[in-house]
Amino acid sequence: MQIAGLDTSTYGGNVTFGSGSSSPIFFGSLNTGPSNRVMTVAGSIYQGGPSNSTPLYGEMGGSFSITGPGNYIGSGIFAGRKP
Repeated sequence: MQIAGLDTSTYGGNVTFGSGSSSPIFFGSLNTGPSNRVMTVAGSIYQGGPSNSTPLYGEMGGSFSITGPGNYIGSGIFAGRKP
């Protein structure tokens, strides 16, 4: 997973899906490199409601937290939908 341009940093790393290959839950740690910040991310992939025009799992959402040197902290939520 890569998240670019968040507070002038780009975070990247691998996320793991929950137990079993069909689990819609994911989690992991993403690093920024030079700024030594670490983002912990957790979320889920959703099928959506009856008005969702995309097949199967076309939506996702979750939360993240960031820690770094100099007492740097951040957090937030995210959501997305396949067009």
